[in-house]
Amino acid sequence: MSVHLFVPRCSEKAWSSAVPETELGDFRFVPLDTAQAIADEALATGVPLIGRIASCRRGEARCYSIRAAAGGERLALLELERDGKGAWKPRRLKAAAAAARADLALRLAASWLAVQYAKRDALAGLGEGVGGAG
Repeated sequence: MSVHLFVPRCSEKAWSSAVPETELGDFRFVPLDTAQAIADEALATGVPLIGRIASCRRGEARCYSIRAAAGGERLALLELERDGKGAWKPRRLKAAAAAARADLALRLAASWLAVQYAKRDALAGLGEGVGGAG
């Protein structure tokens, strides 16, 4: 069965990501910034992510695939969500069994990503008087 059967047709539009595809140390962050990217990652990892599309479109969440910088192996899935005060927090971090030994490093990398979103929101607040939507 094709992936497109699971993804709404209006999903082609990408939502903004504060951090584009980026390497940090041993990790590469790949933003899942379209419904199709989320569907592809769900199929590749077996983790149900399709239900996250609506919150990403609304700017309430962002999803990233964390991969090995060398080789591109999928290590973890990260979801950033806004807390009650609007701050970005890493909420879900699903690590592959092969990445268990790097769990602390993955958590630190996830925190770094959340900080990048906070910086972007702070800059947007200075420039516009209002925090960014993500």
